Amino acid sequence: GGVSIYKRQSFKHYTENEGLSENLVLSILEDRHKNLWLGTAYTGVLMFDGQTFNHFTRNEGLRCITTYGMLEDSQGNIWFGSWCGGVCKYDGETFTHFATNQGLSNNCVVSILEDRHGNLLFASSHGVSMYNGDSLTHYTPKEGLSNRHVGAILEDRHGNLWIGTDGGGVNKYDGKSFTHFTEKEGLSNNYVN
Repeated sequence: GGVSIYKRQSFKHYTENEGLSENLVLSILEDRHKNLWLGTAYTGVLMFDGQTFNHFTRNEGLRCITTYGMLEDSQGNIWFGSWCGGVCKYDGETFTHFATNQGLSNNCVVSILEDRHGNLLFASSHGVSMYNGDSLTHYTPKEGLSNRHVGAILEDRHGNLWIGTDGGGVNKYDGKSFTHFTEKEGLSNNYVN
């Protein structure tokens, strides 16, 4: 368990003995300041500056304790997607929480993407929610998504969104419509995370 960091041709291992709050790390992000953010299964988020770990929990305002997806946006905010806790934005001082009562389609967010237009996309077990800074738009099977259980999302160089689902294969969204790719079209598996 824990985290291993590769530096100068060797690994340095970090566990609870070296300052981790727990050894089960689910996600890692390096921010523009070279800090490592570690999302844990049960004890919140850690920020490692190369020397010390800073621990963020509910006491500091983090509501997203089991953290899967993380993203640093173009403004320098750090976003955390959690299992059943919605999404939290950290601006360097405070946390802002987004959940279903703020319009998110589901509180189980496993992946986050910022597209070329600055929209944030949150992949969840109820589709994708796109946040433009003011409002949320949802993409679910009703809008053409092949499966509501989304595990991965990315944007290609042409601006198409590629959305991996649990059982529905891959969806390509060109901004207007969805194209589905499944085992029928030659995909090796319909579960894409």
